Amino acid sequence: MYIDVDKTGRPLQCRMGENNIPPDQRFWYCRAFLEDWHGKPEVKDGVPVRTTLKRFVLTASEKHQKALDAARKKFFQEHPDERQSCYPK
Repeated sequence: MYIDVDKTGRPLQCRMGENNIPPDQRFWYCRAFLEDWHGKPEVKDGVPVRTTLKRFVLTASEKHQKALDAARKKFFQEHPDERQSCYPK
């Protein structure tokens, strides 16, 4: 993900690079970054400048999510004393 930031590090624009995010969800990823994210601006000659930051974004595939769910289920079966609320999903 490429994020254009102003001199203060606030995002101005978002563009997707190579990723595995479904096309119908890319808008929402960019929107989340634009609304909730703040970066560190680049400094040139001691002065912050507008720049483009590159961030690595990856979403779990359905296969990966199923494996995580199975591991979570197994963990709680093996550790009945653990509270599931302490391990957010």
